[in-house]
Amino acid sequence: MVGNGATQQDVEGLGNGSSSPVQMSVQEIANFSLLAQGDEDERRKLDIACQEWGFFQIINHGADEALPKMKGVVADFFDLPLSEKNKYAMPPDYFEGYGQDNKAGDQKRDWYDILCLMTMPPHSRNTKYWPLTVPGFKYV
Repeated sequence: MVGNGATQQDVEGLGNGSSSPVQMSVQEIANFSLLAQGDEDERRKLDIACQEWGFFQIINHGADEALPKMKGVVADFFDLPLSEKNKYAMPPDYFEGYGQDNKAGDQKRDWYDILCLMTMPPHSRNTKYWPLTVPGFKYV
C-alpha cells in the first residue's frame, strides 16, 4: 500500500520516465454531485487527493449534458444570416460581441468568425451582445 489507498502498482512508472499509465485509485475521483450535497466522506476524499496527489478527477459535474446544448445554440447563432449576426457586432476597441479576425500580431492566419461573451462573474455580463433570436441561448 502506498498512501491514500493506492497500491505500489498504481504508482509504478511515476517520475522515472516510464510511459506506463498511472492508475488512479477511487480516492482521486471526486463526485461533484455528492460534494454539492455536502457529503462529508466525499469532501474528505477530495481533501486527501489534493494533499497527497495534488490533483483529482471530477465526475457527475453535469458538463456532459450541458456541452452539447451549448454547442447547439452556438451553431444556431453562426447559422444566422450575416445581417442578423451583425446586430451583435463587436465595437472597435471592445472584446465582446460578434466579429471576424485573421491576424495574430503581425502574422496572417485563416479567417474566422468569433462570438466573444463575458459570462463570469455574472455581474459583468453584458447581455447586449447575447443573441435574442436564438432560442435558449441565454439559458444554456
